[in-house]
Amino acid sequence: ALSGRPVEDPARWRKRALWTVGLGGLLVLLGLLLYQLQTSEEKPELLVHLLTPANLFTGVLSCGVICALALWSDYRFLPGALRSPRLLQGILAAASFLFLWLGIRAYADLGPSKAISIFAGTVLAGLLLSAAYQKRL
Repeated sequence: ALSGRPVEDPARWRKRALWTVGLGGLLVLLGLLLYQLQTSEEKPELLVHLLTPANLFTGVLSCGVICALALWSDYRFLPGALRSPRLLQGILAAASFLFLWLGIRAYADLGPSKAISIFAGTVLAGLLLSAAYQKRL
């Protein structure tokens, strides 16, 4: 490791991350279920309001970023003979553009302040958790 500290087993980190995310999601969903049962609303509006931005960020927008990164990494790390065919590259570029456009448009439909707040909160939470895990190493 660059810091001179020993690196933990990657499999252990993966297991720890999966448990953290899984239990966190389970707690949120159970809390919303209990709220839903107590208020007896017909439509789970709170759940929809909570999950819509998260799904946009982790679903549509992330797919666009992943497609763009796949295209970039093809050029950055692979020799010409191993790169994807031009047709596949074109499909990947179109998919990246479409996913990014749909994700940004969906965020804009939520309203600029809400969309920016959700995006900034997600990035900030990721940075804080990353810094906390890094400090534990």
